[in-house]
Amino acid sequence: MLLKDALEPFYLQNAIAPAIPPILQQILDCPYQGVMKQWYLEAKALELMTLQLSQIQKSAINSNRQLRSLDIGHRRCAYGDRIYQAKEILLQNWLNPPSILELAQQVGIYHMKLKQEFKEVFGTTPFNYLREYRLEKAKQMLQDSQLTIVAVANAVGYANPGHFAAAFKRKYGMTPKEFRLR
Repeated sequence: MLLKDALEPFYLQNAIAPAIPPILQQILDCPYQGVMKQWYLEAKALELMTLQLSQIQKSAINSNRQLRSLDIGHRRCAYGDRIYQAKEILLQNWLNPPSILELAQQVGIYHMKLKQEFKEVFGTTPFNYLREYRLEKAKQMLQDSQLTIVAVANAVGYANPGHFAAAFKRKYGMTPKEFRLR
């Protein structure tokens, strides 16, 4: 089954594409028997799915929405919009982020599914993504301000300057002090 992981129901408010009724009639009038009939019906079913997905995609583009991570061939990401919503929630609340359970509840999916799909879409877990974002903010602050390293660490949510320095060094290959002096 192509959409076996898509567990959530959905509703499409689109008219039937003009090409679909003739294909349905061709299915009803199938001239073949046996294996040929099976292949013919499978081909027509794929043709119908292709037309419908094409119409959904056009509709999404017209309504300024993108079908994110729609990958019918391998698997699907029925949660694409929710994953992007989770990222936005993290970025809007980066100093005081919700827990993974709270975040999952806010976007309406199971927390393990959120972590799995987030990693598939962004290549990292939600909180590694947030840590990278904080370190980017810190790097900008070190470049653009005269704040002390301790003040920068506190400003990006690190209570312990030593933890901040270690995380910064892991990401950039130098301590915050070395970065500022270069």
